Amino acid sequence: RHFREQWGEKPRVIVGGDSLLELPGWRESQALLREARLLVFARPGFEKAREKARKLRLPYHDEALSYLSSSMLRELARRRLSLRWQVPEAVRRSIDEQKLYRAS
Repeated sequence: RHFREQWGEKPRVIVGGDSLLELPGWRESQALLREARLLVFARPGFEKAREKARKLRLPYHDEALSYLSSSMLRELARRRLSLRWQVPEAVRRSIDEQKLYRAS
């Protein structure tokens, strides 16, 4: 909503096919579909996403952006495994310095 108000147009949100399949469980998912333009990219192992994107009339791209999901990255951080080369260096440094995603 913030970006739509700021830019005067619907922002584009890139999601992987795995996230698209989880969309019904997202908070305010229907508002997201109304207020943003979702661009769906393939994710290995989530072939059903293509059909869901078609039903929702969302653009679907066969090129997978990454084999890593945000859940996988959070799990690496939780286990204190290296995120080097997986995320931008500034992001990796911030996660380490703020001890994000670690179990308490």
